[in-house]
Amino acid sequence: MKKIIISILLQYLFWMLFFFILRAVFLVYNYRLLGMEGISVWEALQAFWYALKLDSATTGYVLVIPTVILSIQGFFKAPWLNAINKTWTLVIIFLFSLIVSAELGTFSEWKTKLTTSAFIHLDNPKEIYFSVSAWKFFSLVGVMLLLTAGSYFIYHKIFFIRIKEYARPLIWPILFTIFCFPLLFTTIRGGVKAIPISQSSAHYSHHAILNWASVNSGYHLAVNMLEKNRYKDHITYQFYDLPEAREIVRKIHYTRKDTTINVLKTNRPNIVILLLESWTADLIKSLGAEPDITPNFRELEKGGLLFTQFYCTGNRSHEAIATLFGGHPALPYTTWPENPEKYRKMPSMVRMLNDTGYSSSFYFGGELDYGNMRAYLLFNQFGQIVEEKDIDPSIPRGRLGVHDEFLFNRHIQDARNFPQPFFSVVFTLSSHSPYDQPMEPVIDWAGMNNPFLNSAYYTDKCLGEYFEKCRKEPWYDNTLFIIMADHGHSSQKNWIYESFEYHRIPLLLYGKVLREEFRGKQEDRICDNSSVARTILKQLEMPVDDFKWGVDLFNPYSNEFAYVVLNNGYTWKEPGKEIVFSMKWQDYFKMEFPEGTGPEEIRQFLRKARAYVQVLFQEFLDY
Repeated sequence: MKKIIISILLQYLFWMLFFFILRAVFLVYNYRLLGMEGISVWEALQAFWYALKLDSATTGYVLVIPTVILSIQGFFKAPWLNAINKTWTLVIIFLFSLIVSAELGTFSEWKTKLTTSAFIHLDNPKEIYFSVSAWKFFSLVGVMLLLTAGSYFIYHKIFFIRIKEYARPLIWPILFTIFCFPLLFTTIRGGVKAIPISQSSAHYSHHAILNWASVNSGYHLAVNMLEKNRYKDHITYQFYDLPEAREIVRKIHYTRKDTTINVLKTNRPNIVILLLESWTADLIKSLGAEPDITPNFRELEKGGLLFTQFYCTGNRSHEAIATLFGGHPALPYTTWPENPEKYRKMPSMVRMLNDTGYSSSFYFGGELDYGNMRAYLLFNQFGQIVEEKDIDPSIPRGRLGVHDEFLFNRHIQDARNFPQPFFSVVFTLSSHSPYDQPMEPVIDWAGMNNPFLNSAYYTDKCLGEYFEKCRKEPWYDNTLFIIMADHGHSSQKNWIYESFEYHRIPLLLYGKVLREEFRGKQEDRICDNSSVARTILKQLEMPVDDFKWGVDLFNPYSNEFAYVVLNNGYTWKEPGKEIVFSMKWQDYFKMEFPEGTGPEEIRQFLRKARAYVQVLFQEFLDY
């Protein structure tokens, strides 16, 4: 039994060493690219440290088969299983060596690790051969063979242990099986924390090449294959010929006059976005909620501009963040942050603000591994990113992280040292399940929704205290606060998921930089969160051409519409009209039109919705 335990430990160490070697090869091969970006040796070496968690999780996956083999060998004398173990190891070594060797040949041009899109070239092997010099091609083949042969030799000579006898007494293999598989599962998910590991755990730098170096190549390709499998049936969203669909979408976004209403007193304010977890419109009295849930937000409305028909295009936090900063509506099947190979073609409001002299920061009380958010935020070039691990460990925490009151306090403390103008985002989490906020329940009338409403009440209380403190800060007078939710949530109203009401969220512009005539007012135009970036940039008199999916909410000539993607469908809303379409049933869950609407007008409305989601998803595929 001792040999079996030592064997699994040695195999774990081998794979961690093997991934270390592959990473070193990648960095050495691309040393010229590192030099072009002015990357220091120390910063490059940090890739090995930040890679450990993801490498460990990948090793967990690889060791599933060897662990099964060793468990069997604990009960039975089966020396022939040693050959299967070695064959499995050789095959995986070869596959990883092949992947990395291919990446060495493509990274300088593609600026991303290998994805399934590279497989299309396998249909034409000649293209692969002739697209690179013969010297480079055979050099990379040599690297692959050397990595495979050398690594297997090291494994066989140093790390492999031949198991000849089964364990005695029987209790030992039973204990091995009972303890080893749960431990392996924990390794695969990256620990026992609430949020499992993702590629974000390996991202640490504003230099994309270092993040790619840190990400395990096999893990990345496997995730990409799973994501691709989720949307492989995208043909279902091809309703029209693409030129025809694009012309329909062009008309949706067409604005006959490029103008805007300036609602701010300055075009260079500080900007603070308070992104409130799961704050559905059903928490806001002005939007139809009961009066005692968010009283502090109600007070803020008196000095702000509230959008009453504002919707989120997706229903996940990482979708909302990508829509907020990149202006891209949420996608069917997948999300923007979970496809990092597409980042480089995406616009970024944050990067644009950085280029005009803004400092930028992002604050979150939890972990940014969820939904690959850390990777996406690093792509956006935030100057400072603060998450749970960066906050004093003595500060009280809930299951998901630091409670909102302490996150707000940290933000105010740090903001005193922000270079102005600054762009800063505070993303709350206390209104996310399990709703373990440090406050006794106040609301008791909502039945099963009491925990959620009490969590919102707590965040609202923290919001009021936050602004009391902000008003004493010197930067307050020149700051625009944008208070909005990331997505909707089930509530005491019990809306069905396939409804616009479920996805309606608050958007409030607030601050002394807001012109007096807009304070305490409401804006009733129909819109969604894909328009926030374009609207902000327009107020700052900055270019907006890259943010083509949203509209300027203060241009009176822009069209009113809202789009929401569902788990298996989409919705479309314009003044007096809305539809909800199920891709699964290929039928309309809801169609609402004013009385007397003719069939041709209905047909044109349905064409808009279909073309919009078709062109949006096609753009994602083409990136």
